[in-house]
Amino acid sequence: MKRLMGILAAASLILSCTACGTDDTSSSGTSQVTKAVTKKTEATTSAETTAAAATTAASTTAKETTKKAEETKKTKQTEANKDKEKEKEKEKEKEEETEAEEEEVQEEEAPVSGGSFSAGDAYVYYGGASVTINQDGSSLPATDSIDSSPSCYYEGDDKIFHYGDMDVYTYPSGDTDYVMEIDILSSGASTAKGLTVGMSLDDAIAMYGTGTDSGNMYTWYDGSTYMYVTLSGGTITSIGVALTM
Repeated sequence: MKRLMGILAAASLILSCTACGTDDTSSSGTSQVTKAVTKKTEATTSAETTAAAATTAASTTAKETTKKAEETKKTKQTEANKDKEKEKEKEKEKEEETEAEEEEVQEEEAPVSGGSFSAGDAYVYYGGASVTINQDGSSLPATDSIDSSPSCYYEGDDKIFHYGDMDVYTYPSGDTDYVMEIDILSSGASTAKGLTVGMSLDDAIAMYGTGTDSGNMYTWYDGSTYMYVTLSGGTITSIGVALTM
């Protein structure tokens, strides 16, 4: 714009100077100068218009490029989020499949309960003889290893008859001792159904059914009588048959 104003000022000065002349030659020169100034003005205006249009086009192109870049970024982010969701779904499916497989294995490994425990099972085989709960102590197999101590519940002494493979506990009632508990300590003695030390908990459940699990002890109850096994890694380390006191 400043350039245009400068050109117009110069043209005005030339015209002023020309007006002072009196001949036709001066008028012709003035006309030629005016035409030249007009052409220059038009060229300058056209160049400025072209430059402005180019600037506008460049700005528009930059905005469109930025917009496309943002749209592309959003599209990629959306696709990335979809991929993450798919991965999560796959992981969840795998976890569910693993849980289902573990449940199937547990069901397959679960011991089959084919029997039950009753008070009638409360006896032990030892050395060809049987020892039962509430048996008269005088009919127990002979042993020289007997411990006794004052009873906490009855009049007289509680006694323990030691046989190596088993211990038999008695309680006093009048002048007679009665069996109240039998502990199997090794495979030299067994329960009425043949359960003995060294067998597994699965074996016991197969013989006596499902009982009460206390971690390292498993117990079956029937009225005033119960049977238990102590365990180490699923293997029976001792077996007890007793009265519920």
